[in-house]
Amino acid sequence: MGMPDTKVFPPQPGSMGECGRAARTSPIPVSEMQSCSEYWSDRLAKVATGTGTLALLASLRDARGMYSDRESEHASGEAETQRVLSKYHHETLLAWLKMSLEQQSRDLLSSFATDARAAGLARNRGEWIARLTPSGASPQERELFSHDLCLLRDAVHP
Repeated sequence: MGMPDTKVFPPQPGSMGECGRAARTSPIPVSEMQSCSEYWSDRLAKVATGTGTLALLASLRDARGMYSDRESEHASGEAETQRVLSKYHHETLLAWLKMSLEQQSRDLLSSFATDARAAGLARNRGEWIARLTPSGASPQERELFSHDLCLLRDAVHP
């Protein structure tokens, strides 16, 4: 048939594209354009466990609590990447907290079996919990997460 539908970014020379993306000078097929949120939703969907997702998101955070991913920042800008990763980190925590202890245990064991980083971090309980906890978590969420994770971690790694 014909050429794929394309858009050229930016609409006007020198302006910023969607989601604070840097100006592009070449056409991009519309089917390949993806928001920062869609990009991360797709990427996180590939992680098999909630604990693994928390570990991945925690690995993208520096000591100041700032998320960093070069590809995402290049495509969507630093501020949008921060916003989206913070949102997904907190949503993942809430989903994990809604699991029963039995589900959390299976999730944790599965994560340890497939991700050496998660198992390695678990050896230092305090650091591990602090890394996995999103900075936007409420004190109650932090307390519950810490309690459940300590209980499960001690059962798995006495």
